[in-house]
Amino acid sequence: AATGLAHLSSLLEDNRRSHVNAEMVDMIWDGEFDQISLFAIDNVHLNGNAILSVLRNTCGQSDNEACGKDVSKPKMTYGSIGACSLATAIVSILVWRGTVEWRKRMQDRGVAGLGEDLIEGCGGVMT
Repeated sequence: AATGLAHLSSLLEDNRRSHVNAEMVDMIWDGEFDQISLFAIDNVHLNGNAILSVLRNTCGQSDNEACGKDVSKPKMTYGSIGACSLATAIVSILVWRGTVEWRKRMQDRGVAGLGEDLIEGCGGVMT
């Protein structure tokens, strides 16, 4: 941990850069383990579904006739998904801000039915 802090390292970023989860998928799919009792990974967000898929499709793990190499290898993610998360956050903020502005304009116009009766009926106080 101290080495990581000294180099401004991040466990999740290091995991993404190293592609270790993708390598684990390859190792499981290639049958490099005789058996797996416990399998722990960091950053399950990155290729976690692929790992789960190859673990489930390992021969002897299910009643499916197709197993191991008979099942196609799952597609894996190598890129950063930060842009998607950022876009979601921006859209959420814009929607929230638009809702606040719309509500303010409706109140300024004196439009009734903005939920005051529902909030007051539940014992809440409208601010």
